Formats: sequence, structure tokens, C-alpha cells
Amino acid sequence: RDIAAARTWRGNNGYLATITSPEENRCVHQLLLRQDNTNSGLNGWYPARWLGGSDADSEGTWKWMTGPEAGTTFREIQRTNFPQAGFSQFQTLSHSGCKPNCATPTDWDYTRMVFPYGTHIQLKTWDDQSAIDPLGALIEYTTGTGESARTYTTTTDSQGNYSFAGLAPGVYTVQSTTHGTSSTQRVVIWPDQRDERVDFVNRNVTTGLRQTMTAQPTMTRTATGTVTPTATALGVSNTDGLLGWYPLNGIRNVGSTLPLQATSVLGVVQKYDGIDDYLQFTADLANKSFTIAVWAKYDAPTSLYQYALSIGSTISGNSILHLGFRDTGQFICNFYEMSQSFAEYVPPASFDRTQWHHYACVFNNALRERHLYIDGVRVATQPVPLGFIGNSDAFLATVYRSYPNSVSYSKVGIRDLFLYTRDLPAAEIQRLAKITPDSVMVTMPDSADNCRWRDGGGNIHEYEINHTLLTWDQAKAEAESRTRGGQRGYLVTVTSAAENTCVVDLINTTAGWKDGNSGLGPWMGAKRVGAGGTFMWQSGPERGQFIIDNMTYTRWSGGNPSNTSGLEDVIHFFGKPNLDLYCWNDVASTATLKSVIEYTYPAP
Repeated sequence: RDIAAARTWRGNNGYLATITSPEENRCVHQLLLRQDNTNSGLNGWYPARWLGGSDADSEGTWKWMTGPEAGTTFREIQRTNFPQAGFSQFQTLSHSGCKPNCATPTDWDYTRMVFPYGTHIQLKTWDDQSAIDPLGALIEYTTGTGESARTYTTTTDSQGNYSFAGLAPGVYTVQSTTHGTSSTQRVVIWPDQRDERVDFVNRNVTTGLRQTMTAQPTMTRTATGTVTPTATALGVSNTDGLLGWYPLNGIRNVGSTLPLQATSVLGVVQKYDGIDDYLQFTADLANKSFTIAVWAKYDAPTSLYQYALSIGSTISGNSILHLGFRDTGQFICNFYEMSQSFAEYVPPASFDRTQWHHYACVFNNALRERHLYIDGVRVATQPVPLGFIGNSDAFLATVYRSYPNSVSYSKVGIRDLFLYTRDLPAAEIQRLAKITPDSVMVTMPDSADNCRWRDGGGNIHEYEINHTLLTWDQAKAEAESRTRGGQRGYLVTVTSAAENTCVVDLINTTAGWKDGNSGLGPWMGAKRVGAGGTFMWQSGPERGQFIIDNMTYTRWSGGNPSNTSGLEDVIHFFGKPNLDLYCWNDVASTATLKSVIEYTYPAP
């Protein structure tokens, strides 16, 4: 501490480092590993460097004792526009299982940053140690540049990430208004650890490549509270890395273990009874970066474990993934780590999990970091020693399904589960959180008015029959060449009974069947993914959404989809005289049929 305070850089005294964000922790830790990974730890044990934290004043209350944060506890420090409960990086070390504040000794009152060493593989972590032990130190300098504020213009890529090429490392504020919603975002541009050269003697820094880390935006509505529709229809999904989009709005036949179909403010949802309801599917997330996002409404007492999703069927370390709430009230995403060091978040007392909220877990397998989001806001971040390594058995509303003595069911409503094999940035999590409420049908369609209806995002949906006989690919291209309301059309996507009934009524009244009432109805916008695989919507706001019985709305005719020829890779409306005319069928895409074009555009 004394040596740090005696050193200066650009006229400012140094201090033992205070680390208050995951980005700073990662950057500094990797910098130290690159520059000086010699074992200067205590008696040949963990290579480590002193930080500026201590609980010497009050055992168990860790405070920063140096720098601008002096006197604040680790849990009090919050970054601007980053609503998590402070930041600390204590991790359980494998030899003790009680870090920090082991019962013996009690004089380990000072914080150090620990290197991965030997069997101790924790990354970017801290430990506590006695003040008299000799270690190296991490010195931080806070310097002012004396520069006046400047304005920059930045662009975004297709995923909503900002481009800050050419800006020096530092802290910037981005202000923007998009679709009637204003945001202020704190952006930290860190030096890239791989390309920085630091001379501690001469105090010179030269920087090459840089990486950008962004804090969470704080979203505010305009004064009128209105939402301005986007130039492109709201709700269009990003399919890059999309493993599965399950809308969870399609249960019609009630079974002993199937969730009920229920109507809510989010439209039709699945409601699990907490007794024996569950759904099983497959999701391969092992040894990958991933994102899980889902809308959920928990109806059980807070004293119970309530998980919306679990993946993996073998109870062992890092082999079961849980997303939901513990019996103690924490919102968690964990891998059944044996050390129990998993990301958790305790919502404030005002948070009501019995209402609909959007939950997300984002994991970066390369950096071994997990992030938790609620309603598009990042609320917790934590590095983990290992990633998820379990199998692909996935379950909704139940855990430990393979173990009868341990199985537990959740009383929960679920809607729109997204699974990605990449870690989505904050901007995309916010986008996913908007899809469900924006897609809700707020007015009913009427076939006398082209089945026109309005969704929760302020967009109009209308339909048109293309009477020209075309193959599926030709019909898709023709639909996308037409426009209405400034938006391209697309082959119809049907996601509710009300929409299906209205569109078929429109077909009936506008001669939409091939050769009169032959049962050969017009094309829809779904296609199989892979040979004989699952059907998926190929365009429109639902692009990337799976069509799966019990997990989405379907209206197959009896015995279908059959794939009789082995080439029936697309869907069309199907019916016969005096029979059910409201069904779907799979057929070869080389057939020639009429088609239904859907338009989604901002309401005038």
C-alpha cells in the first residue's frame, strides 16, 4: 500500500487497485498473466497480487480501503447504468472450500488477485490473505486527461453492436433515441490485453488493437409513452446461432403430464401445474457458448425450487443446467457446480415473480463467464471454472426427471423459449425481450377486411391471395417482391387458431383453392430443416421458429405431416369438400399451388 501511494503517473499518486466491474477484472487479470506469470505467491502457493480491499474493520464486511472507492463495501459499488448489486470476485478455492473468511485463521483480512496455478483453475478470481505475507502488488492510477467533451458518430452492425474503431481507451457515453425509446449507455473501451505494451519504469503505454465492453443501457419511454414502429417490422428474429425458438403456445389436448393452454397478457401460453406437468425435448449446449431466453410467470410459493428449464439428466458436476429460482429466492443459472459457485441474483422486495418477466442466461465458453438478465437488464455476472458438459436431455418445468426420488415440478407459465449457441450481447437480449409482447394479437382478424389485425408492437398484419400457380420457391420469391406499407411481403406464418381460421375463411371467399374446392390449398411459409427434419418458419417475424406439436400452434390434418414421398418438405393449407377445410399438409415444394402473402407493417 505504501509503495503504491508513493508512485505517481501523470501527476497522480497510485493506490492498490480497486476493481469494480467484470470488464476491468478480466482486462487486468489477463494483463498480469501476460506480463508477469512468475510464482511470487506465498511459500510457492498461489501466484497472487495485492488488491486494495479488506475486512479488518469488521469481519466479513469487505471494503475498498484505497482509491476513489475507499470506504465503500464491495456490494455498495455500482457502475452508472449497470444495475447489479456491486461487484466482487471471491471464489471458493479447491483446497479450502471456504473463501473468503475461513474459520481459521481469522486474520486473513486483505484481498489479493489469484492466478490460475496447478490444480487451482479458477479464472480472474480473488482470495483473502494475512496482511504480513509478502506478495506482489497491483497498482492503479486514476488520471484526468484535461480534454473537453467531444462528440462522435458511431454505427451499429446487424446485431446492434456499436463500432468504435479509432477511439482511445476510456469511458464514453452513448445517447440515442430508437423507435421512440431513449437510451443512455456507458461504454468502456479497454486496451486489448494481447496487444498492449506497458513499461512500468518509464510509465509509458502504447496500445494496438482494442476491444469494446458495454454496460447495460437504461431504457426510458418518451413523454407520451408511445412506441414508434420500426422501419422493419418488430419481432423479426436474429437466426445467427439459433438452436431453437419454441413459442410454447400450442397445447390443445390435455394429458396427465402436458401443460394446459392458457390465455394471458402475452397471448396463448403454456401453464404447468407443479404436480406432474412437463415437456421434454433435446438441446445440445455442451461445451459451447450459449444464450437461453424465456418468458416465465411463477405461481408457486417462494419457498420452493422453481425452474423453468433444466438441461442434462445426469446428476454430477457441471452436467445439469438449471434456470429459475432457488428455494431461498435467488434467480440462478447454474451448471450443478460442486463448489456451488454459480451466478445468482436476489431481486429487490418489490420484484413480483408471479407476474410475467423475461429471463435470460448468457454464457461465454471461452471466457468462462455467465450473465443473468431480467427484463432485458443485466443483473449478475460471474466467472466459472468450467462450462456446461451435460447431455442434451432438456425439460421444461421439471428438474431431476431421471431420478424418481429427487424429481421436482414447477408451477409456472412459460412462453417463447429461445436457445442460441452463442453468447448474445445486451442489445440482442433486449430485442428478444420485446418479441413476445410485441407479437400479441390486440385486435381480432376479420376475413371481410383481409384478416387485418394489429399486434402489441403497433404493427398491422394483412393478407393477400396470389392466384398464380407457382412452386414453393417461386411463390416465396414472388411474395418477397411485393410490398405494402413500406415492407416486403412473405409467405404466411400462422401462429394462432384465430389467425388460421381467418386466413382459411379468406381462402374460401377469394377462390384460393386450386381447381376450385379440391382441397389443394395455397402455400404457407414453412419448410423442413434438414432431410425429414422439423418444420420451421422461413420468413416474416417468426423466421426461425420451430413448428412442433405440443410446443407451438399446429393444425395438421389426420396422419400428417407424413412425408409420404420422402420429399414433402413444405406446408400448404389442405381440406376436402364437406370435411375439415382448416388443416395443413406437407407436400413436395415442386408442386404448383396458389399462395397466401402476409404483410406486416407499421400502423399509420
